[in-house]
Amino acid sequence: MDLIREQRNLETLGHRLQATRESRDMSPLQLAAAMESSLTSIRDWENGARKLQSATVRRLAEALELSYPEEMYWLGLSGHIPSTRMPAKKQIIQALSAYYEDLERLPFPAQIIDHHFTYWIVNSATIDFVGSREGLIAMMQNKLTALDVVFNSQIGFFHRISRPEELINRQKQLARRIMGRSLHRRHENFYQDYPTWLKGRMSAEDYQIFTDIWEEANAVNDEHLQRPRLEDDIMLRYFEFQYPNERVRRLQMRADHLRHFGDIFEITLFYPYAGGDSHDFPPSSSDGIKLWEVADVDHLLRTYEA
Repeated sequence: MDLIREQRNLETLGHRLQATRESRDMSPLQLAAAMESSLTSIRDWENGARKLQSATVRRLAEALELSYPEEMYWLGLSGHIPSTRMPAKKQIIQALSAYYEDLERLPFPAQIIDHHFTYWIVNSATIDFVGSREGLIAMMQNKLTALDVVFNSQIGFFHRISRPEELINRQKQLARRIMGRSLHRRHENFYQDYPTWLKGRMSAEDYQIFTDIWEEANAVNDEHLQRPRLEDDIMLRYFEFQYPNERVRRLQMRADHLRHFGDIFEITLFYPYAGGDSHDFPPSSSDGIKLWEVADVDHLLRTYEA
């Protein structure tokens, strides 16, 4: 990690430490006493002037009653969780090619995305699900992500959710799922810079909706000691989707990590709800799309190292 990024992370951690302490109605002196530390140390940490040891972060988590996601975030910001390393290009293509053959046999939409939410594979049934083949290729060449698809009103998917409230549910579910998947990555450059990066890819109205939901999903401080709700984490709820032929189909989603790469890649499936007829999804395209056949994957992988 470069020194500028390391200092920025320490300052971010300092701001979160101060905000959390104040939300607990604790003075710096009270926190120092609870940790059996010094007032000077508390002030240095809140000012981003001193790096925290992992044991110190854990003591802070205990004193401030942090949620587990927040504790992991603080450990990452203080440099105690390494950044994710992408596999070699050859390894990725070899493994994903094998999965592609199976996904192409499915009569319903299936994709593979990575931990940056970027689409690497879409099967032929997905093309009808998202948009035209040519349009989908162009978007994948521009690093199409799941958040683009769900939040950008200029993309066909946005308009095909039958009920507006279902779109909002999908957006919130996706944001929560991303935060859950990124539990040990929220300190990384991508996750901190992503909202700004996405700003130039959608309208001001779409971006405002995204930032509101993103900030809500990212609020893991438990400042009001809110208890998590089961319905917030169930991802198999159905939604109604209108295909280009105007037929409305009720779908549900399932996501699974690819065992070859841990949680770096995942398969997402959209299949008929409550045992509907899977063969009622005849795709209009004969082939799906593989990212490495339509885009410069070498360049893409270099951006993951930035």
